[in-house]
Amino acid sequence: MRTKTDPLLFWTIVGLMVLGVLYALSTGGVAELRFGSRTHYFVRQFSWALVSAALMQVVRKEDYRYWNRHVVAYGGAALCAVLLVGVYLADPRSHRWLRAGYIGLQPSEMTKVALVVYLSYELAHTRSSARFPARIAVVVAILTTLVLAADMGTFFVLLAVALAMVWVAGLPARKVMAVIAVLLLATMIGIVSEPYRLARVAVFFQLKPEGTGRLARYLRQSSAPQTGYQVRQSLIAVGSGGVLGRGFNQSRQKLLFLPECQTDFVFSVMAEELGLLGCLTALGGFCVIVWRGLATAMRTRDAFGRYLAVGATLAIGFQALLNISVALGMFPTQGVPLPLLSYGGSSLVVTGVMSGLLLSVAERPEVEPL
Repeated sequence: MRTKTDPLLFWTIVGLMVLGVLYALSTGGVAELRFGSRTHYFVRQFSWALVSAALMQVVRKEDYRYWNRHVVAYGGAALCAVLLVGVYLADPRSHRWLRAGYIGLQPSEMTKVALVVYLSYELAHTRSSARFPARIAVVVAILTTLVLAADMGTFFVLLAVALAMVWVAGLPARKVMAVIAVLLLATMIGIVSEPYRLARVAVFFQLKPEGTGRLARYLRQSSAPQTGYQVRQSLIAVGSGGVLGRGFNQSRQKLLFLPECQTDFVFSVMAEELGLLGCLTALGGFCVIVWRGLATAMRTRDAFGRYLAVGATLAIGFQALLNISVALGMFPTQGVPLPLLSYGGSSLVVTGVMSGLLLSVAERPEVEPL
Protein backbone atom coordinates (compact mmCIF):
# COMPACT_ATOMS: atom_id res chain seq x y z
CA MET A 1 0.00 0.00 0.00
CA ARG A 2 1.28 3.45 -0.97
CA THR A 3 0.50 6.84 0.47
CA LYS A 4 0.59 10.21 -1.26
CA THR A 5 4.00 11.21 -2.51
CA ASP A 6 5.93 14.26 -1.32
CA PRO A 7 5.06 16.74 -4.10
CA LEU A 8 7.77 19.25 -3.14
CA LEU A 9 10.49 16.59 -3.29
CA PHE A 10 9.18 15.05 -6.51
CA TRP A 11 8.81 18.28 -8.48
CA THR A 12 12.13 19.64 -7.25
CA ILE A 13 13.87 16.57 -8.68
CA VAL A 14 11.97 16.90 -11.96
CA GLY A 15 12.68 20.63 -12.13
CA LEU A 16 16.44 20.14 -11.72
CA MET A 17 16.37 17.39 -14.33
CA VAL A 18 14.64 19.72 -16.81
CA LEU A 19 17.16 22.47 -16.03
CA GLY A 20 19.95 20.01 -16.81
CA VAL A 21 18.43 19.32 -20.23
CA LEU A 22 18.18 23.06 -20.91
CA TYR A 23 21.85 23.51 -20.07
CA ALA A 24 22.79 20.71 -22.42
CA LEU A 25 21.10 22.90 -25.04
CA SER A 26 22.91 25.99 -23.79
CA THR A 27 26.27 24.36 -24.49
CA GLY A 28 25.27 23.83 -28.13
CA GLY A 29 28.05 26.14 -29.31
CA VAL A 30 30.67 23.89 -27.75
CA ALA A 31 28.96 20.81 -29.22
CA GLU A 32 29.04 22.39 -32.67
CA LEU A 33 32.75 23.17 -32.41
CA ARG A 34 33.54 19.65 -31.21
CA PHE A 35 31.03 17.48 -33.08
CA GLY A 36 29.57 19.69 -35.83
CA SER A 37 26.07 19.66 -34.31
CA ARG A 38 24.56 22.14 -31.86
CA THR A 39 22.12 19.51 -30.59
CA HIS A 40 24.72 16.82 -29.86
CA TYR A 41 24.62 17.28 -26.08
CA PHE A 42 20.94 18.20 -25.97
CA VAL A 43 19.63 15.12 -27.79
CA ARG A 44 21.68 12.76 -25.66
CA GLN A 45 20.87 14.48 -22.40
CA PHE A 46 17.17 14.58 -23.26
CA SER A 47 17.24 10.86 -24.07
CA TRP A 48 19.02 10.00 -20.83
CA ALA A 49 16.62 12.25 -18.90
CA LEU A 50 13.69 10.22 -20.24
CA VAL A 51 15.42 6.98 -19.22
CA SER A 52 16.25 8.43 -15.80
CA ALA A 53 12.69 9.65 -15.24
CA ALA A 54 11.27 6.28 -16.28
CA LEU A 55 13.61 4.40 -13.93
CA MET A 56 12.77 6.82 -11.12
CA GLN A 57 9.08 6.05 -11.59
CA VAL A 58 9.65 2.29 -11.73
CA VAL A 59 11.77 2.28 -8.57
CA ARG A 60 9.38 4.69 -6.86
CA LYS A 61 6.36 2.44 -7.44
CA GLU A 62 8.22 -0.67 -6.26
CA ASP A 63 8.09 -1.28 -2.52
CA TYR A 64 11.53 -0.32 -1.20
CA ARG A 65 11.52 -3.46 0.98
CA TYR A 66 12.14 -5.44 -2.22
CA TRP A 67 15.77 -4.32 -1.94
CA ASN A 68 16.02 -5.55 1.66
CA ARG A 69 17.32 -8.96 0.62
CA HIS A 70 20.64 -10.71 1.00
CA VAL A 71 20.93 -11.57 -2.69
CA VAL A 72 20.24 -7.97 -3.75
CA ALA A 73 22.65 -6.37 -1.26
CA TYR A 74 25.56 -8.72 -1.82
CA GLY A 75 24.82 -9.33 -5.50
CA GLY A 76 24.90 -5.62 -6.27
CA ALA A 77 28.14 -5.09 -4.36
CA ALA A 78 29.77 -8.09 -6.07
CA LEU A 79 28.63 -6.98 -9.53
CA CYS A 80 30.07 -3.50 -9.02
CA ALA A 81 33.36 -4.94 -7.77
CA VAL A 82 33.64 -7.09 -10.92
CA LEU A 83 32.80 -4.13 -13.17
CA LEU A 84 35.35 -1.89 -11.40
CA VAL A 85 38.06 -4.49 -11.97
CA GLY A 86 36.91 -4.90 -15.56
CA VAL A 87 36.96 -1.18 -16.32
CA TYR A 88 40.47 -0.92 -14.91
CA LEU A 89 41.61 -3.48 -17.48
CA ALA A 90 39.37 -2.38 -20.36
CA ASP A 91 40.12 1.34 -20.09
CA PRO A 92 43.87 1.58 -19.41
CA ARG A 93 43.92 5.34 -19.90
CA SER A 94 41.32 6.66 -17.44
CA HIS A 95 40.03 3.41 -15.81
CA ARG A 96 36.51 4.88 -15.88
CA TRP A 97 34.52 3.79 -18.92
CA LEU A 98 33.07 0.56 -20.21
CA ARG A 99 31.93 1.23 -23.76
CA ALA A 100 29.68 -0.65 -26.15
CA GLY A 101 29.33 1.34 -29.34
CA TYR A 102 27.90 4.78 -28.56
CA ILE A 103 26.91 3.80 -25.01
CA GLY A 104 29.34 4.33 -22.15
CA LEU A 105 28.97 3.11 -18.58
CA GLN A 106 30.80 4.29 -15.47
CA PRO A 107 30.85 1.50 -12.86
CA SER A 108 31.91 4.02 -10.20
CA GLU A 109 28.52 5.72 -10.55
CA MET A 110 26.68 2.41 -10.14
CA THR A 111 28.68 1.75 -6.98
CA LYS A 112 26.82 4.56 -5.20
CA VAL A 113 23.53 2.68 -5.42
CA ALA A 114 25.15 -0.65 -4.58
CA LEU A 115 26.88 0.76 -1.50
CA VAL A 116 23.75 2.49 -0.19
CA VAL A 117 21.61 -0.64 -0.60
CA TYR A 118 24.31 -2.89 0.92
CA LEU A 119 24.86 -0.68 3.97
CA SER A 120 21.12 -0.24 4.48
CA TYR A 121 20.67 -4.02 4.48
CA GLU A 122 23.58 -4.71 6.82
CA LEU A 123 22.81 -1.89 9.27
CA ALA A 124 19.13 -2.84 9.41
CA HIS A 125 20.09 -6.41 10.36
CA THR A 126 22.76 -5.45 12.90
CA ARG A 127 21.29 -5.96 16.36
CA SER A 128 23.90 -4.09 18.39
CA SER A 129 25.26 -0.67 17.41
CA ALA A 130 28.34 -1.27 19.57
CA ARG A 131 29.61 -4.16 17.44
CA PHE A 132 29.37 -3.89 13.69
CA PRO A 133 30.20 -6.98 11.63
CA ALA A 134 33.75 -6.84 10.23
CA ARG A 135 32.39 -7.73 6.80
CA ILE A 136 30.86 -4.24 6.54
CA ALA A 137 34.30 -2.65 6.74
CA VAL A 138 35.71 -5.22 4.31
CA VAL A 139 33.05 -4.65 1.64
CA VAL A 140 33.23 -0.86 1.96
CA ALA A 141 37.03 -0.97 1.80
CA ILE A 142 36.99 -3.13 -1.35
CA LEU A 143 34.49 -0.97 -3.22
CA THR A 144 36.04 2.37 -2.26
CA THR A 145 39.58 1.20 -3.00
CA LEU A 146 38.55 0.02 -6.47
CA VAL A 147 36.86 3.37 -7.11
CA LEU A 148 39.89 5.29 -5.81
CA ALA A 149 42.03 3.73 -8.53
CA ALA A 150 40.16 5.80 -11.12
CA ASP A 151 37.92 8.44 -9.55
CA MET A 152 38.91 10.25 -6.36
CA GLY A 153 35.84 12.51 -6.45
CA THR A 154 33.43 9.57 -6.32
CA PHE A 155 35.70 8.02 -3.68
CA PHE A 156 35.05 11.05 -1.44
CA VAL A 157 31.29 10.78 -2.05
CA LEU A 158 31.23 7.08 -1.16
CA LEU A 159 33.23 7.60 2.02
CA ALA A 160 31.06 10.49 3.17
CA VAL A 161 27.88 8.49 2.59
CA ALA A 162 29.27 5.38 4.33
CA LEU A 163 30.44 7.36 7.37
CA ALA A 164 27.12 9.18 7.64
CA MET A 165 25.13 5.95 7.47
CA VAL A 166 27.15 4.12 10.13
CA TRP A 167 27.03 7.23 12.33
CA VAL A 168 23.24 7.31 12.05
CA ALA A 169 23.24 3.61 12.93
CA GLY A 170 25.02 4.40 16.19
CA LEU A 171 28.69 3.59 15.62
CA PRO A 172 30.58 4.92 18.68
CA ALA A 173 32.43 8.22 18.16
CA ARG A 174 35.78 6.63 19.04
CA LYS A 175 35.44 4.10 16.25
CA VAL A 176 34.27 6.79 13.82
CA MET A 177 37.41 8.82 14.54
CA ALA A 178 39.59 5.73 14.00
CA VAL A 179 37.90 5.08 10.67
CA ILE A 180 38.38 8.73 9.63
CA ALA A 181 42.09 8.49 10.46
CA VAL A 182 42.45 5.41 8.24
CA LEU A 183 40.52 7.12 5.45
CA LEU A 184 42.70 10.20 5.61
CA LEU A 185 45.75 7.99 5.22
CA ALA A 186 44.15 6.25 2.23
CA THR A 187 43.32 9.65 0.73
CA MET A 188 46.90 10.85 1.06
CA ILE A 189 48.17 7.69 -0.61
CA GLY A 190 45.64 8.16 -3.40
CA ILE A 191 46.77 11.75 -3.97
CA VAL A 192 50.49 10.95 -4.03
CA SER A 193 49.98 7.94 -6.30
CA GLU A 194 48.79 10.08 -9.23
CA PRO A 195 50.79 13.11 -10.47
CA TYR A 196 47.71 15.04 -11.64
CA ARG A 197 46.08 14.70 -8.22
CA LEU A 198 49.16 15.98 -6.45
CA ALA A 199 49.30 18.83 -8.96
CA ARG A 200 45.75 19.89 -8.17
CA VAL A 201 46.38 19.84 -4.43
CA ALA A 202 49.60 21.80 -4.85
CA VAL A 203 47.81 24.48 -6.87
CA PHE A 204 44.87 24.62 -4.46
CA PHE A 205 47.13 25.25 -1.47
CA GLN A 206 49.43 27.47 -3.55
CA LEU A 207 52.45 25.38 -2.62
CA LYS A 208 55.79 26.88 -3.64
CA PRO A 209 58.34 24.31 -2.48
CA GLU A 210 61.97 25.29 -2.35
CA GLY A 211 65.07 23.17 -2.47
CA THR A 212 66.76 20.84 -4.93
CA GLY A 213 65.39 17.53 -3.69
CA ARG A 214 63.33 15.19 -5.87
CA LEU A 215 60.07 15.94 -4.03
CA ALA A 216 60.60 19.71 -4.25
CA ARG A 217 61.30 19.54 -8.00
CA TYR A 218 58.23 17.36 -8.53
CA LEU A 219 55.97 19.70 -6.61
CA ARG A 220 57.29 22.72 -8.51
CA GLN A 221 56.46 20.94 -11.72
CA SER A 222 53.05 19.89 -10.38
CA SER A 223 52.10 23.41 -9.35
CA ALA A 224 52.77 24.90 -12.78
CA PRO A 225 50.33 27.70 -13.76
CA GLN A 226 48.46 25.62 -16.35
CA THR A 227 47.42 23.11 -13.68
CA GLY A 228 45.00 25.62 -12.14
CA TYR A 229 43.55 26.73 -15.48
CA GLN A 230 40.15 25.12 -14.92
CA VAL A 231 39.50 26.80 -11.59
CA ARG A 232 40.65 30.21 -12.80
CA GLN A 233 38.32 30.07 -15.79
CA SER A 234 35.50 28.86 -13.54
CA LEU A 235 35.93 31.80 -11.17
CA ILE A 236 35.96 34.21 -14.12
CA ALA A 237 32.63 32.76 -15.27
CA VAL A 238 31.10 32.93 -11.78
CA GLY A 239 32.30 36.48 -11.17
CA SER A 240 31.19 37.85 -14.53
CA GLY A 241 27.60 36.69 -14.00
CA GLY A 242 26.84 39.26 -11.31
CA VAL A 243 23.43 39.19 -9.70
CA LEU A 244 21.20 38.64 -12.74
CA GLY A 245 23.67 37.06 -15.18
CA ARG A 246 24.30 37.66 -18.87
CA GLY A 247 21.19 35.76 -19.91
CA PHE A 248 20.48 32.18 -20.97
CA ASN A 249 22.87 30.92 -23.64
CA GLN A 250 25.02 34.08 -23.37
CA SER A 251 28.03 32.64 -21.55
CA ARG A 252 31.40 33.56 -23.01
CA GLN A 253 33.57 31.30 -20.88
CA LYS A 254 31.92 28.15 -22.21
CA LEU A 255 33.30 28.86 -25.69
CA LEU A 256 36.36 26.68 -25.15
CA PHE A 257 37.76 28.82 -22.34
CA LEU A 258 36.20 26.70 -19.58
CA PRO A 259 37.02 22.98 -19.97
CA GLU A 260 34.19 20.47 -19.48
CA CYS A 261 31.61 23.25 -19.21
CA GLN A 262 28.82 20.76 -19.92
CA THR A 263 29.80 18.36 -17.12
CA ASP A 264 32.12 19.20 -14.22
CA PHE A 265 31.70 23.00 -14.50
CA VAL A 266 28.07 23.38 -15.57
CA PHE A 267 27.43 25.34 -12.35
CA SER A 268 29.96 27.95 -13.49
CA VAL A 269 28.09 28.38 -16.79
CA MET A 270 24.82 28.74 -14.87
CA ALA A 271 26.43 31.38 -12.65
CA GLU A 272 27.54 33.38 -15.68
CA GLU A 273 24.21 33.14 -17.49
CA LEU A 274 21.71 33.25 -14.60
CA GLY A 275 23.78 35.13 -12.02
CA LEU A 276 23.53 34.90 -8.27
CA LEU A 277 19.75 34.44 -8.32
CA GLY A 278 19.98 31.47 -10.67
CA CYS A 279 22.70 29.88 -8.55
CA LEU A 280 20.64 30.33 -5.40
CA THR A 281 17.69 28.70 -7.16
CA ALA A 282 19.76 25.64 -8.07
CA LEU A 283 21.27 25.51 -4.57
CA GLY A 284 17.78 25.82 -3.13
CA GLY A 285 16.71 22.80 -5.15
CA PHE A 286 19.44 20.64 -3.66
CA CYS A 287 18.67 21.98 -0.18
CA VAL A 288 15.04 20.91 -0.65
CA ILE A 289 16.13 17.40 -1.64
CA VAL A 290 18.37 17.11 1.42
CA TRP A 291 15.70 18.59 3.72
CA ARG A 292 12.84 16.40 2.51
CA GLY A 293 15.07 13.32 2.29
CA LEU A 294 16.36 13.61 5.86
CA ALA A 295 12.85 14.45 7.06
CA THR A 296 11.65 11.21 5.46
CA ALA A 297 14.45 9.27 7.17
CA MET A 298 13.56 10.75 10.56
CA ARG A 299 9.88 9.90 10.15
CA THR A 300 10.15 6.30 8.97
CA ARG A 301 9.77 3.56 11.55
CA ASP A 302 11.45 0.90 9.40
CA ALA A 303 15.22 0.63 9.91
CA PHE A 304 16.02 -0.39 6.33
CA GLY A 305 13.92 2.45 4.94
CA ARG A 306 15.56 4.95 7.28
CA TYR A 307 19.08 4.01 6.22
CA LEU A 308 18.06 3.88 2.57
CA ALA A 309 16.63 7.41 2.75
CA VAL A 310 19.74 8.74 4.51
CA GLY A 311 22.09 7.12 2.00
CA ALA A 312 20.19 8.21 -1.12
CA THR A 313 19.77 11.76 0.17
CA LEU A 314 23.40 12.26 1.13
CA ALA A 315 24.70 10.63 -2.06
CA ILE A 316 22.92 13.37 -4.03
CA GLY A 317 23.55 16.18 -1.55
CA PHE A 318 27.23 15.58 -0.88
CA GLN A 319 28.04 15.14 -4.57
CA ALA A 320 26.33 18.45 -5.33
CA LEU A 321 28.27 20.12 -2.52
CA LEU A 322 31.57 18.71 -3.81
CA ASN A 323 30.93 19.80 -7.40
CA ILE A 324 29.89 23.34 -6.43
CA SER A 325 32.84 23.67 -4.05
CA VAL A 326 35.21 22.83 -6.91
CA ALA A 327 33.50 25.33 -9.23
CA LEU A 328 33.93 28.06 -6.60
CA GLY A 329 37.57 27.17 -5.89
CA MET A 330 36.81 25.93 -2.39
CA PHE A 331 38.11 22.39 -2.99
CA PRO A 332 40.80 20.87 -5.24
CA THR A 333 39.52 20.01 -8.71
CA GLN A 334 37.69 16.68 -8.90
CA GLY A 335 35.92 15.11 -11.85
CA VAL A 336 32.54 14.89 -10.14
CA PRO A 337 29.36 15.81 -12.08
CA LEU A 338 26.60 17.95 -10.61
CA PRO A 339 23.63 15.60 -9.98
CA LEU A 340 20.68 16.08 -12.36
CA LEU A 341 22.35 19.09 -14.04
CA SER A 342 25.61 17.87 -15.57
CA TYR A 343 25.68 16.27 -19.00
CA GLY A 344 26.20 12.51 -18.82
CA GLY A 345 24.03 9.41 -18.88
CA SER A 346 25.61 7.35 -16.09
CA SER A 347 25.33 10.09 -13.49
CA LEU A 348 21.79 11.06 -14.52
CA VAL A 349 20.47 7.50 -14.52
CA VAL A 350 22.05 6.68 -11.15
CA THR A 351 20.64 9.87 -9.63
CA GLY A 352 17.23 8.93 -11.02
CA VAL A 353 17.43 5.53 -9.32
CA MET A 354 18.53 7.17 -6.05
CA SER A 355 15.62 9.59 -6.29
CA GLY A 356 13.23 6.70 -6.92
CA LEU A 357 14.48 4.88 -3.81
CA LEU A 358 13.97 8.01 -1.73
CA LEU A 359 10.45 8.59 -3.07
CA SER A 360 9.60 4.92 -2.53
CA VAL A 361 10.46 5.23 1.16
CA ALA A 362 8.49 8.47 1.45
CA GLU A 363 5.34 6.86 0.02
CA ARG A 364 5.11 3.76 2.18
CA PRO A 365 2.86 3.36 5.26
CA GLU A 366 5.90 2.82 7.52
CA VAL A 367 6.61 6.54 7.12
CA GLU A 368 4.56 8.76 9.39
CA PRO A 369 2.48 11.35 7.47
CA LEU A 370 3.75 14.90 7.05
